[in-house]
Amino acid sequence: MDNNIGSGNAKVQLLKINKPEIIDQILNNVLISRKNILIVLYPSEEYFKSYLIETTKKSIIIDSLMPFEGNKNIISSKFLKIGIGNGDDIFERYFLTNYINIISIDNNDYNFEINKPKEVIFIEKRKALRVSTDDTDTVYISFLYNKNILFYKVYDLSAGGLAFDSDIKFEQGIVFKNVLIKLENDDFKLDIKIMHSTYININGKYRIGIMFIDIPSKILDKIINFMLTLERSKINSNIYY
Repeated sequence: MDNNIGSGNAKVQLLKINKPEIIDQILNNVLISRKNILIVLYPSEEYFKSYLIETTKKSIIIDSLMPFEGNKNIISSKFLKIGIGNGDDIFERYFLTNYINIISIDNNDYNFEINKPKEVIFIEKRKALRVSTDDTDTVYISFLYNKNILFYKVYDLSAGGLAFDSDIKFEQGIVFKNVLIKLENDDFKLDIKIMHSTYININGKYRIGIMFIDIPSKILDKIINFMLTLERSKINSNIYY
């Protein structure tokens, strides 16, 4: 389900999402947020930015951004790489697809229909595939340490780990088994590894960063689905505020 590329601190993780319901949620989030998409044409490698207009059961409608006639080269492309922006023009989510049809709106305006993807790739870097859970009060971690059961609110969640604040400085590299992770109305147990304990000047606490170890695909799906749901709720709150 995932691959690591690079070496040392340059490693990034590729997460391949192929569950139709999760892909639909990703596309719907992009649709309602009006995030940029980057369309790269192959083999020419021409590109242009656009927006999603509509999603259907089998296809996606994208804005052609006419009158830029060069965008019509999408018709002769063999396949497309669609990058999904995060608001800072960092296209850390993408999928491969192909052109279906050109939709004429009037004499000077067109949209394009492309196939809905069967797989979406997430590039997991420090700023990618990550959500703040600080204001949700729904994500917690609990584990046994020195015969005491510790319980912490999670402030930051990703597909590969999470972060919380503690008055205990945990040693880097320590592994905890069967740690309880609670996501709103769901919970599961995972093995984790302490990646860092960084002192923060907030009541003398440490920000603890942990990594999930050998996470099962079913649990990974739950985490990603939760993150996308949280992302969608934040998008909606920004729209209707």
